Amino acid sequence: MTSAIKDKIFNLCNLERMSKLLFCLSVLALSGLLSLTTPQTAWGIPLVDQDSFGGRVMAQSKNTNVPTEVVKAVRQDLSRRTNIPGEQLKLQQASQQTWPNGCLGLAGPDEFCTQALVEGWRVIMSYKDQTWTYRTDSQGRTLRLEN
Repeated sequence: MTSAIKDKIFNLCNLERMSKLLFCLSVLALSGLLSLTTPQTAWGIPLVDQDSFGGRVMAQSKNTNVPTEVVKAVRQDLSRRTNIPGEQLKLQQASQQTWPNGCLGLAGPDEFCTQALVEGWRVIMSYKDQTWTYRTDSQGRTLRLEN
């Protein structure tokens, strides 16, 4: 084949451009496969994890824009349990969670829980040198004290 014919075929097919396109598509396909085999949230946190209480935490993120109704519900419950005025209980930390069931991963021994994933919050409150950790649903209607 002459050089002129090769040049015409190369220009016609634009092999260099096609090879770059194929390379990019291959990289995208491989990265997609990798993300399917190692599921993670946008923060790089595994989707399924064991917490220190044996419950499964399905996902978590560090969003601290916890709704005021969630903080209010936790503060009211903790104030009722401890007789500490609610305004003296401080919000230390809050993170979004996906709980494994309606019991927020903290079912009692003879308790039946819905088996649907529940979006919610893990809220840490404090008073002086004491801290309490709560699990809630997304609106603070269901809450559980971890410790």
